[in-house]
Amino acid sequence: ESDARRMEFDAESGTFRATIPHVLASFDYQLSAGRAQTRTYEINVVAAPAIEQLTLEIAPPAYTGLPARRLDSPVGRIEVFERSRLTFHLEFSKPVVSAALTWGNADPDAEPGSPEQSSSLAHDVLPARLADDGRSGRLTVTADRSGPFQIELRDERRVRSLDDEPWELVVVADQP
Repeated sequence: ESDARRMEFDAESGTFRATIPHVLASFDYQLSAGRAQTRTYEINVVAAPAIEQLTLEIAPPAYTGLPARRLDSPVGRIEVFERSRLTFHLEFSKPVVSAALTWGNADPDAEPGSPEQSSSLAHDVLPARLADDGRSGRLTVTADRSGPFQIELRDERRVRSLDDEPWELVVVADQP
């Protein structure tokens, strides 16, 4: 099966461009102009890493007398008591080189620990500890603020996980 596309000239960049949306399978291509033709190039489609299983353990402060609880594959709004210890147990679809909890306003393109991420948003990206094989990870945080968050993954090719709907952490304030 072949597909011919006309490339439009982009005067601003001085290049010819074509966009192929929603590429789901690898393919080969060549460029031609008149009787001239390039060698064959290859595009390899790589699956983005994904969270296959997420378990969240919630341990409220001991003085509350509230029991610890476990949520398997939580979605949407997660309500916890202030200062609860949250432990995320993560299993991935493929090995990853980084996994991090990213609060709503953090830069998703910044690598955890990078200079770009260590600016004023440093507290907004919390890296997970990965297993040696990169197929699972764990992250423990203290619930001290409410807000949306996502868990961002990157594989060895720097492919980033697709944006899922964020979770919403709702921290119930400790009041006398």
